[in-house]
Amino acid sequence: MTDLADLVEPLKREVAVPGTFSTVFPDTTDQDLTDSLLDAFAQAQLDGFFGTSAATDDGIVTPDLSRGAAGLVVIYAGIRFLTTDLLNRKSHTRYEANGAVFEQDTGTSMLVEALKGLRAKKDSIVALAAASARASVGTTVVDGYFIKATDFYSREMLAIGGYNPLGWHH
Repeated sequence: MTDLADLVEPLKREVAVPGTFSTVFPDTTDQDLTDSLLDAFAQAQLDGFFGTSAATDDGIVTPDLSRGAAGLVVIYAGIRFLTTDLLNRKSHTRYEANGAVFEQDTGTSMLVEALKGLRAKKDSIVALAAASARASVGTTVVDGYFIKATDFYSREMLAIGGYNPLGWHH
């Protein structure tokens, strides 16, 4: 089993320069990040990953996630996290009191580029997984002449690899 709380530190490194997360996101708790990872796991499942896995509300995933699968959850969480941050970020702040003016601009273009990179990485992984799934689908070829001539057709025989009148399977 995998505890998504163990992926909090990798998520922090995904969305902020290592060591600066608490400065960049001072109000975000580790529980907030664990919940984000749980949401990301669910999103990955909706995209077709982790079909045989399950997660509890406490963020426990069974069976255990591989390092690559955990990395995919972190990528999904990073995308969700940065998207939400961009939607809520103020790009310009201005304070004026007694003739003193304070203005602050927050550059969002770097976050937008980081988000584009994460989305491209995710899209590439999803496309690769879809191509891999298509390649792993088996093909069964049925001899229509044999079926017509013998009136024999068995789905069970096809399920185990086809039928040959000489008795061998392929």
